Amino acid sequence: MPNPSPNEGDSSSKAKNTSAINTKTLQKIPSDSQSKVSGVGSVEQLINQIIDFDFDPSISEALVSPLQELTKIFINKSRDIKAGVRDSFVEKVISPLIQLFQERETTHLASIFDLKSHHVDASERQYKAKIRESESTI
Repeated sequence: MPNPSPNEGDSSSKAKNTSAINTKTLQKIPSDSQSKVSGVGSVEQLINQIIDFDFDPSISEALVSPLQELTKIFINKSRDIKAGVRDSFVEKVISPLIQLFQERETTHLASIFDLKSHHVDASERQYKAKIRESESTI
Protein backbone atom coordinates (compact mmCIF):
# COMPACT_ATOMS: atom_id res chain seq x y z
CA MET A 1 0.00 0.00 0.00
CA PRO A 2 1.65 3.27 -1.06
CA ASN A 3 2.09 5.97 1.52
CA PRO A 4 0.39 9.26 0.70
CA SER A 5 2.78 12.00 -0.22
CA PRO A 6 3.08 14.89 2.23
CA ASN A 7 1.26 17.13 -0.24
CA GLU A 8 -1.79 14.87 -0.26
CA GLY A 9 -1.98 14.77 3.53
CA ASP A 10 -1.69 18.55 3.76
CA SER A 11 -4.41 19.27 1.20
CA SER A 12 -7.25 19.03 3.72
CA SER A 13 -5.52 21.38 6.14
CA LYS A 14 -4.81 23.82 3.31
CA ALA A 15 -8.47 23.72 2.31
CA LYS A 16 -9.47 24.51 5.89
CA ASN A 17 -7.04 27.43 6.00
CA THR A 18 -8.29 28.91 2.73
CA SER A 19 -11.93 28.60 3.79
CA ALA A 20 -11.14 30.43 7.02
CA ILE A 21 -9.41 33.17 5.06
CA ASN A 22 -12.31 33.50 2.59
CA THR A 23 -14.83 34.09 5.37
CA LYS A 24 -12.75 36.89 6.85
CA THR A 25 -12.12 38.84 3.66
CA LEU A 26 -15.34 40.15 2.20
CA GLN A 27 -14.65 42.87 -0.31
CA LYS A 28 -16.95 45.56 -1.59
CA ILE A 29 -17.82 45.56 -5.26
CA PRO A 30 -16.73 48.82 -6.92
CA SER A 31 -19.64 50.62 -8.56
CA ASP A 32 -17.83 50.94 -11.88
CA SER A 33 -17.34 47.17 -12.11
CA GLN A 34 -20.94 46.24 -11.33
CA SER A 35 -22.71 44.12 -13.89
CA LYS A 36 -24.98 45.62 -16.52
CA VAL A 37 -27.45 42.72 -16.27
CA SER A 38 -30.72 43.95 -14.84
CA GLY A 39 -31.16 43.11 -11.17
CA VAL A 40 -27.51 42.27 -10.56
CA GLY A 41 -26.55 45.85 -9.76
CA SER A 42 -29.10 46.10 -6.97
CA VAL A 43 -27.93 42.78 -5.49
CA GLU A 44 -24.33 44.02 -5.59
CA GLN A 45 -25.41 47.22 -3.83
CA LEU A 46 -26.99 45.08 -1.10
CA ILE A 47 -23.73 43.15 -0.76
CA ASN A 48 -21.88 46.45 -0.33
CA GLN A 49 -24.41 47.58 2.29
CA ILE A 50 -23.91 44.36 4.24
CA ILE A 51 -20.15 44.84 4.20
CA ASP A 52 -20.49 48.52 5.20
CA PHE A 53 -22.78 47.70 8.10
CA ASP A 54 -20.04 45.63 9.76
CA PHE A 55 -22.06 42.60 10.81
CA ASP A 56 -20.39 39.75 12.64
CA PRO A 57 -18.22 37.99 10.01
CA SER A 58 -20.26 34.77 10.15
CA ILE A 59 -23.50 36.69 9.57
CA SER A 60 -21.95 38.70 6.75
CA GLU A 61 -20.75 35.54 5.06
CA ALA A 62 -24.15 33.88 5.54
CA LEU A 63 -25.88 36.84 3.89
CA VAL A 64 -23.36 37.53 1.13
CA SER A 65 -22.95 33.94 -0.11
CA PRO A 66 -26.59 33.46 -1.19
CA LEU A 67 -26.62 36.93 -2.73
CA GLN A 68 -23.55 36.06 -4.80
CA GLU A 69 -25.29 32.87 -5.93
CA LEU A 70 -28.33 34.96 -6.85
CA THR A 71 -26.18 37.20 -9.06
CA LYS A 72 -24.83 34.10 -10.81
CA ILE A 73 -28.39 32.92 -11.44
CA PHE A 74 -29.40 36.35 -12.77
CA ILE A 75 -26.40 36.40 -15.12
CA ASN A 76 -26.66 32.79 -16.33
CA LYS A 77 -30.44 32.79 -16.72
CA SER A 78 -30.84 36.38 -17.88
CA ARG A 79 -33.01 35.41 -20.84
CA ASP A 80 -35.24 33.13 -18.77
CA ILE A 81 -35.96 35.65 -16.00
CA LYS A 82 -37.58 38.92 -17.01
CA ALA A 83 -35.78 42.08 -15.93
CA GLY A 84 -38.81 43.42 -14.09
CA VAL A 85 -39.12 40.24 -12.08
CA ARG A 86 -35.46 40.43 -11.06
CA ASP A 87 -35.72 44.03 -9.89
CA SER A 88 -38.97 43.52 -8.01
CA PHE A 89 -37.64 40.33 -6.39
CA VAL A 90 -34.62 42.18 -5.05
CA GLU A 91 -36.59 45.27 -3.98
CA LYS A 92 -39.57 43.51 -2.39
CA VAL A 93 -38.03 40.36 -0.90
CA ILE A 94 -34.30 40.60 -0.31
CA SER A 95 -33.82 44.28 0.49
CA PRO A 96 -36.41 44.33 3.31
CA LEU A 97 -34.68 41.35 4.94
CA ILE A 98 -31.34 43.13 4.91
CA GLN A 99 -32.96 46.29 6.30
CA LEU A 100 -34.53 44.24 9.09
CA PHE A 101 -31.10 42.99 10.12
CA GLN A 102 -29.60 46.47 9.95
CA GLU A 103 -32.31 48.17 11.96
CA ARG A 104 -32.60 45.70 14.82
CA GLU A 105 -30.27 44.50 17.49
CA THR A 106 -29.21 40.92 17.15
CA THR A 107 -30.96 38.42 19.38
CA HIS A 108 -27.60 37.33 20.76
CA LEU A 109 -26.64 40.83 21.86
CA ALA A 110 -30.11 41.47 23.26
CA SER A 111 -30.02 38.28 25.32
CA ILE A 112 -26.61 39.17 26.78
CA PHE A 113 -27.77 42.55 27.99
CA ASP A 114 -31.37 41.40 28.66
CA LEU A 115 -32.78 43.98 26.28
CA LYS A 116 -35.75 43.95 23.98
CA SER A 117 -35.06 44.35 20.30
CA HIS A 118 -35.26 47.98 19.25
CA HIS A 119 -34.15 50.36 16.56
CA VAL A 120 -30.40 50.97 16.69
CA ASP A 121 -29.23 54.55 16.33
CA ALA A 122 -26.37 55.26 13.91
CA SER A 123 -24.14 56.39 16.78
CA GLU A 124 -24.57 52.95 18.40
CA ARG A 125 -23.49 51.14 15.24
CA GLN A 126 -19.91 52.33 15.51
CA TYR A 127 -19.54 50.47 18.79
CA LYS A 128 -20.74 47.10 17.49
CA ALA A 129 -17.22 45.98 16.57
CA LYS A 130 -16.01 46.86 20.07
CA ILE A 131 -18.93 44.99 21.62
CA ARG A 132 -18.18 41.87 19.53
CA GLU A 133 -14.52 42.08 20.55
CA SER A 134 -15.52 42.30 24.21
CA GLU A 135 -17.89 39.36 23.83
CA SER A 136 -15.14 37.23 22.31
CA THR A 137 -12.76 37.99 25.19
CA ILE A 138 -15.44 37.09 27.74
